[in-house]
Parts: sequence; C-alpha cells; structure tokens
Amino acid sequence: MLAAERLFAKQGIANVSVRSIVLEAGQKNESALQYHFGNRDGLIAALHEKRNHQIQEERAKILIELQAVDDDLSVRNVAYLMVRPTFQLAARDRGFRDYITVFAHLVLFSSQKLTTLLARYEDTGVDEIKAHLKGLVPPINEALFAIRFENTVRFATLSMSRHAREKGAFQGPSAEFFFNNLVDTIAAMLAAEPSPETLAIVPD
Repeated sequence: MLAAERLFAKQGIANVSVRSIVLEAGQKNESALQYHFGNRDGLIAALHEKRNHQIQEERAKILIELQAVDDDLSVRNVAYLMVRPTFQLAARDRGFRDYITVFAHLVLFSSQKLTTLLARYEDTGVDEIKAHLKGLVPPINEALFAIRFENTVRFATLSMSRHAREKGAFQGPSAEFFFNNLVDTIAAMLAAEPSPETLAIVPD
C-alpha cells in the first residue's frame, strides 16, 4: 500500500501499473497484490479506507477540542474541522502527504460527482461535515448546497495537494498562514449569500 501511494503521488494513478507497484514493494510477482486486494482498484479503495480512518479519528479529537471551547460551532469552526485533520496528519507523516496528492487525483480528475466517488470508498466524513453545516449556511436548496459543498471540497483538496509539494510543507509560520487562510476562504465560500442571478437559474 505504501509503495503504491508513493508511485501514485509521483506519477499519477493512471500511469502506475500493477507490475510497477509490485516491484516497488519488493515482491516477486503480481499474485501478492491480487491475493490481498484483488486488483489495482481494490488497492486504491483499501488505501483510501486506511487514510480515511485516520482522518476520522483525528477529526473526532478536534471536534471535542472545539466543543470544549464553544458547544455551538461556527461556519469557520466547521471549515477548520474539514481541513485540520488532514493538515495535522500530513505534518506528522510524510506518507500522508503522498496520500493527499493521490486523493487530489481521485477528486480533481474524476468525472463522477464527489459524493458518488466518496461513497464508493465508504467515506463517512462528507455526511458528518454536512450535518454540522445545517443551519449555519444561508438557506438554499439542496441542489445549490450540494454544488457549493462539492466546489469547496475540490478547492480545499487542490490547495492541500499544492502545499504538500512545497519545501517545508506543513511546518512553520508559512504553513500556519497557508492553513488559516485556507480555512478563512472555505468559510467564506460556504457562508456566501447566493446572488439573485444564481438563484434565478439554480438547478432543481
């Protein structure tokens, strides 16, 4: 899994073969991967499940910390909750930075809707964040909320992926500036009042 994560991050998911993963992992043949994961898609799903579990554990701890200060979360608190777990994990684990790049490939280059894609990998974090946002964002219909939320997650994913490639990523004052500015931007995207122009043509 770690070998695949490294190769996916360097070369892009579409450019990595099962054979190259097996060789990178120091295995003798492809049967090892097939035995554990079935195929490359099974490996990707297992990789995402592992990292998503780490994110959910980290998010649960952060939520407790936020609610200890104020039981009523703000939009910025929820934006913080969206990205802080990934930021902290990446700061501690070089391998997790590779995963951020891999996840960016999945999110940014998939033709599927984000909710469909993440449901495929049994990602429960999306529904949790949406539940926290209920009542905090402007009252808009479900279709517009779904579009706005998806755009926000894609933006956050791209931002994190670009930061992960920078020298000294996730460390020091420049990293904290990056993080807090990202949280501010996400909060603004989620809380913005829709314009009359948007409301006039919003899909059902």
